[in-house]
Amino acid sequence: MHEIIIRKTEELGFGCVLNGEDLSHCSKTRRITIQRSIDDGALERIKDSKVRSVFLFNVDRLPDSFMNTSIANFKLMKVLDLEDAPVDDLPEGVGNLFNLHYLSVKNTKVETLSKSIGNLLSLETLNMKYTLVRELPVEIRNLKRLRYLMVYQYNYTSITAETAARVRGGFGSLTALQKLSTIEADSQVLKELTKLRQLRKLGIRPQNGNGKDLCALIANLENLESLTVGMTSKEEILDLQSLSSPPQYLQRLYLKGNMKKLPDWIFKLKNLIRLGLELSGLTEEPIGVLQALPNLLELRLVGTYNYELFQFEQMEYVYLPYGSHTGSDCGDCNLADLCSEGGYPISWMELDAEMRTGKHW
Repeated sequence: MHEIIIRKTEELGFGCVLNGEDLSHCSKTRRITIQRSIDDGALERIKDSKVRSVFLFNVDRLPDSFMNTSIANFKLMKVLDLEDAPVDDLPEGVGNLFNLHYLSVKNTKVETLSKSIGNLLSLETLNMKYTLVRELPVEIRNLKRLRYLMVYQYNYTSITAETAARVRGGFGSLTALQKLSTIEADSQVLKELTKLRQLRKLGIRPQNGNGKDLCALIANLENLESLTVGMTSKEEILDLQSLSSPPQYLQRLYLKGNMKKLPDWIFKLKNLIRLGLELSGLTEEPIGVLQALPNLLELRLVGTYNYELFQFEQMEYVYLPYGSHTGSDCGDCNLADLCSEGGYPISWMELDAEMRTGKHW
């Protein structure tokens, strides 16, 4: 059956794998998968194909002609996935792929986006996770169909993004956005973001002193399901007290900064499933607030807390920084003896390799 599927795929021009073998069947294919490497000869054979999608897997070398010439010639391309590829920059020609819907440069060495990115008026997903991009060009405001814009890096020692990208004016025009993470935001950007009423996920690094604008933004995003607010350091003031009506559908909340106590509105988050805290300055333990969350299943703690005081009825997992079972973060508490109010032991888990990357958060 597998052989039949492969043969039909080739006959119909559905897809082709470029792996250095016979490429005669690839001249009219619509979907190309490149494995390991590709040479100029292979590119010559597919230059006239009406490619719709390009995927790269385990590629250790790409000829210059691929990035500078071949991709620009695929005018009908809708999907360009360069994740993990040996790519340092995106050529200007990418801006001519007017039919492009999906573009990923995740985990590459790309540092900047050219102004031509603003020509991709059909683009819906732009994935720049784990790249070196630190600023988004102003032309990105032209992408009115953009739904997912991800640009960040996570570090297992923090519950918020290690990096954030700077944005410029006009960002409020991206009203189709559903996921946006992580950007730096001054007062002007915070006000523009209030126009993005379809946002379901937001990762943001506000400037000090913008607490009221930040709270106004959060209150306005009624469909928000995931919110990450991280100051540059947990010593910077994170002021969320003026928020009175948080998004009722919020399921994931991650906070990093300096606050004397958890905001009073947290107890209203009846749908909250995951909570991450990296706070300093707390003058009281957040037990009372956290116990009022009926659906909270996972808690991640980074920093110094008195864990002996934490008791939960329905908690399934509590994630701690790697090694903190015996580290100073735990003080003198005996985590092995910690139980829920129902008498069941809580599952304390050190972060495994995948969890440390922040991919679950």
